[in-house]
Amino acid sequence: MQALTNINNTNISECREKRTISIKDKRMLRLKRTKLTQTPAEGKYSIKLVKSPEGLREACKLVHDRYFDIGLINKQNSGLWVTPYQINPDSRAVIALMRISNKPIATATLVQDSPNLGLPSDKIYPEEINRLRAKNRKIVEITSLAAKPCKEAVNAFLHVFKWLGVYAIVKGYDDMVISVHPKHAPFYEDILLFERIGGLKYYPGLKEAPAYLEWTDLQTLPERMKQAYSDLPDFANLYKFFAGNDMEFIKKMKDMIEKEDMCPPKDSWDHVMHVNVAMEPDMV
Repeated sequence: MQALTNINNTNISECREKRTISIKDKRMLRLKRTKLTQTPAEGKYSIKLVKSPEGLREACKLVHDRYFDIGLINKQNSGLWVTPYQINPDSRAVIALMRISNKPIATATLVQDSPNLGLPSDKIYPEEINRLRAKNRKIVEITSLAAKPCKEAVNAFLHVFKWLGVYAIVKGYDDMVISVHPKHAPFYEDILLFERIGGLKYYPGLKEAPAYLEWTDLQTLPERMKQAYSDLPDFANLYKFFAGNDMEFIKKMKDMIEKEDMCPPKDSWDHVMHVNVAMEPDMV
């Protein structure tokens, strides 16, 4: 047994030296180490769609506090980070709340492309996004991402991402884009199967924060997830995690979207008119 262990350790060392570790092994190691696929029921938080003025304020406050803490923005008088995209009636925000304290720990917003507002990344990647539009693609962007610096929040963030991703797929969108910090790009590309389509640029409204534009084809994503992950153990099986054959979760999403179609989002999101936050120039 000791000899076998030594052989295995030698092989692992050689692989590391030659940088020959496979992408599948890389995914397994990353997901096992971070335990990102742990379910909310096993954790200490719940995932909810923002449906109230209070919920929207909590999400905007979390974004503000985290962006300020890491030096992306100046402190706002309102204590909130609110942009036109977040309060667009067609946007969808999701928040993760600690079960005991009911305090928010992670949030993100799904923005649907529109003639009036466009997408947040249009600010620095207009050519790349216009190329997608030229193909008559229906595009969404995930923006206003924020998570507290704790283990539960990192875990919860993937569940927030799952909710928004499945929503976009069931809704029938073609493409999803997201602008990410260079240090996070490998996670989106290697683990979440995004592709970099925009070079290094800097967000003027976020203290010149560096970013890459990442893109994924939502219509082919389930099959690509299946090919990449379906034969991996549960702790690393993102295909199963992102609904996979979980028809109950998909049905729940379809039912919610059907209700939205019967009750236009503008009616159900009337509360955003009561947020009443004066926007700073860099928010717009």
